[in-house]
Amino acid sequence: MYSQELEVNNVATVTAQGTGTSLPVPPDLVLLYNGAVSTLTVGFSGVGNGPLYNFTFTPNATGTYILYAFGAIQGVVNVVTSSIYTLAKSIQDESLGSWQWDKVAGTLVMLRQDGTTLAQFTVTDTLTTSSRERIS
Repeated sequence: MYSQELEVNNVATVTAQGTGTSLPVPPDLVLLYNGAVSTLTVGFSGVGNGPLYNFTFTPNATGTYILYAFGAIQGVVNVVTSSIYTLAKSIQDESLGSWQWDKVAGTLVMLRQDGTTLAQFTVTDTLTTSSRERIS
């Protein structure tokens, strides 16, 4: 059985072994969300010429998704708001990324390592103190 952690609104792919080389969509295909039948559309496609198949769906809420097909549970996908990998990447981006401070506008933009925006701040700067307040 396949298990993974995934962030909301990302495509989940579960690969399963079927019983033939040109099998139609399994008649027992069910996607469960937190124990109830999900209304999400599940994509189905063959992998090469063998009996491997990919099931794809895009979870739109956090929780546990279970894919059942070919008479067995094929995969469990735990969907979270933010994964530990995303959090670690954001910490790395904050420590190693760049920033741009527009002193006239009083804004500071923190940039990820790839140049995209990580966060924006308003900045107050006087002769004695400076501060920043996150705005996005």
